[in-house]
Amino acid sequence: MEVVIVALVAMVVLDVAAVLWGYDSTDGFLSREWERRSMWHTREGR
Repeated sequence: MEVVIVALVAMVVLDVAAVLWGYDSTDGFLSREWERRSMWHTREGR
C-alpha cells in the first residue's frame, strides 16, 4: 500500500511540475521552429 501512495504522490508532483515548467508549443506543423527541430541532426539543420 505504501508503494502505491508513493507512486501516486510522485505522479502528482511530476504533473504539477509539467504544468508549471512544461513547454507548450502552439506553432503549426509547418512552422520554422518545427522544421529546425526536425532537421537538428542533419548537416543542413546546422
